[in-house]
Amino acid sequence: MRVVNICTATQERSPGTVCLKMAATISSVQCMGKITENEMQRQTDVITSIKPIALPKGVKKLCELCKKPAFMQCLQCRVTFYCGSDHQTSDWEGIHDQICTQLIPLRSPEPHFSTESKRKEHADELFQQKRQLLQLTRAVGQKLLFEGKAEKAIPAVLQSLHFAIEVYGLSSIELVTSYLMLAEACIGLHRLKEAEDYLSQAQWTVLMVPDCDYRIKSQVHRQIGRLCEVKGDYEEALRHLAEDVYHCSIVTSTDDVETSGGYFHMGNIFLKLGKTDKAETLYYRVLKIWHKYLTGIVTFNVEEEEKSSSLLTSPKMINLGKAQEAEAVKVLSAIHAWYSEMSDRHQLEFSYSCKTQALLNFVIGDRSQAKVCAERALEALGDDEKKQHTRRAIASFLNLCRTTPQPSLSRR
Repeated sequence: MRVVNICTATQERSPGTVCLKMAATISSVQCMGKITENEMQRQTDVITSIKPIALPKGVKKLCELCKKPAFMQCLQCRVTFYCGSDHQTSDWEGIHDQICTQLIPLRSPEPHFSTESKRKEHADELFQQKRQLLQLTRAVGQKLLFEGKAEKAIPAVLQSLHFAIEVYGLSSIELVTSYLMLAEACIGLHRLKEAEDYLSQAQWTVLMVPDCDYRIKSQVHRQIGRLCEVKGDYEEALRHLAEDVYHCSIVTSTDDVETSGGYFHMGNIFLKLGKTDKAETLYYRVLKIWHKYLTGIVTFNVEEEEKSSSLLTSPKMINLGKAQEAEAVKVLSAIHAWYSEMSDRHQLEFSYSCKTQALLNFVIGDRSQAKVCAERALEALGDDEKKQHTRRAIASFLNLCRTTPQPSLSRR
């Protein structure tokens, strides 16, 4: 591996308390899993060593993740540095691969401008780019968290916190979402002390903003509830999750997909407490909420397809965002697995779960799997005459799965 001398100094922002906490979180991040030889070569092609002695006096390059002295740099963007290959791999797999070249203008020295207006225009462009990267890194981090990849999500969430600080400042309520995502990652990795620290930071920020959005309050209570659940304090966990549902329902409703997450986590706790009847009630409520939501999307998209076909225009389809899709897959799969074990006692509910799975697969573009799930829903109903109305509804959707073409990759 050849050595590249770094001769141009770039300004390093003092990490401060927040960045020190981030460094503590990431210090234990290691290379996740095995990678193929091709992937290893691709990563080697964009990373190279640096000579600290080649840097101007007083200039230090710090690791992107742990803020320790860096000895490697990304050869593709040349503005990102690492203490070693483990953190480089973690960052690359977590987020850097998606934002590498976009970091170049943000971390390069400001060019000379002939007029103040051009300088301001350039600053505005960078500001907008930071906002876009904030949205991207949050979406990627949230998706990975819903997929249960807590360790892999940390680099993306840390980047989201960096951009939130740069865009909104250290005391802004906009930082709370990133704090909560970091807390969720730490809970998933069972680093509970770090999770408590991030939740304390989120709570303090919320307290400093009297007119804080109810959605944010809901998210804070949800993560505290999840932390209490992991610690075994189920009573306190249920209290916070009830607060989560209450605050979320103020801005949405008690039967909205945003609110359903609180019901889902409460159901999990009741299941641990052996109160299966309460757990089943909450699980079925979550199913009904998602079933209605997904049915609405399917109905709209089918009508839009028919309208655009007659007018020879491009359809304006509704799709789930990456994070919302990951949440739906996680929640509905967990509930479906539970009903699968109880299918002999909850035949109708199992069929309903299969139908909801079919709707989800239809929306995310997997028509073949949607058909399989719809067929299972029909099979689970049996030949009971009292369920003919439900059978007709599922049969109608199954026919839609069979006659609707698989969407192209560009539209999925």
